[in-house]
Amino acid sequence: MQLSRQYAWICILAVTLIFGCSMKFTREEAARRVSDAREHFEVVKSLEIKDVYSEEYAAAESSLIKAEELLNKSSRDKAVETAGQSLEVSRKILRRFYVETIGELAKKARKELEQKTAGDSDNPLTGYVPKLDSVVAQVQKVEKDEQLLSLNTVLEDLKEILQITYSIQTSSAKTLESDISFDKGKYELSDKGKDGLKSFLEKVVADKETYLGKHPDKKVAAKVKTVGYTDEVNFTEGTERIKGLMDGVEDKVPQIQPARRQFLNQRLSEFRARSVAGYIESFISKGKDDNPRFRVDTEIVGHGEKIPANVPAPYPVQDSRRRICKVYTYTTVY
Repeated sequence: MQLSRQYAWICILAVTLIFGCSMKFTREEAARRVSDAREHFEVVKSLEIKDVYSEEYAAAESSLIKAEELLNKSSRDKAVETAGQSLEVSRKILRRFYVETIGELAKKARKELEQKTAGDSDNPLTGYVPKLDSVVAQVQKVEKDEQLLSLNTVLEDLKEILQITYSIQTSSAKTLESDISFDKGKYELSDKGKDGLKSFLEKVVADKETYLGKHPDKKVAAKVKTVGYTDEVNFTEGTERIKGLMDGVEDKVPQIQPARRQFLNQRLSEFRARSVAGYIESFISKGKDDNPRFRVDTEIVGHGEKIPANVPAPYPVQDSRRRICKVYTYTTVY
């Protein structure tokens, strides 16, 4: 009897060792594999595309649930295998989503951006071109090699493309003629200049309120870029205008022409751009203190005597087409 009991225990121990040693994955490794499958599926779920990829979605979900049940039953190898099936389907869904949705959004945004900017290098939307081109290139890689995609790529590119789309949809551009918008010899925005901006800025304010309402859990920023230009007309020495332009930089102003004129025109273009930006910020920031979710970001550029984009030759010294201040605005959600 004693020997029979010992033999039975030996058999049980042997079976345990055999089956235990046959397991390819440790508990920690199996749990990690299942967790990886869960992470990918949760991203798929968050995209709210269940109805678009219904069969694949159901397959990924059922395999994941089964894998988690197997892990709880200590069937580690089976859990890893089933988790792998779920992971593969989730990755397939994400690849299709990247190509069919994110890729198409990027192509559409690129086309709209070209129409909006129309060769104007001053337009801040042109800064989005590298990202859009990068996404389009990534789509081509994903289509050729199914392994070239990470969760971070999907989420970050989706967020950026949506942001770019917001920016394009809310973007506006306006050119102010200096002869109308500024009194002679001045760089402060005139009453006529302010009136000329009114309807333009009312749209910006409307976009601000719209996006604050549509995204109550996010912050909204109005982006404003002003770019000043001048012609090549010289300055009359000793005037109040030239004294204002030289204030604080007297030791930097060149004494020899045309460098002196170019320096002062550069300053004039910056001053006028700053004056316009200040008025715009004041106009669209009304009520800002009541809503901490809103801010205004300004960018001021002075190009002096540089020729503005899309202005054809010839370029006379006194050229009203070059005495301008360009204004760009768009809204972002972050």
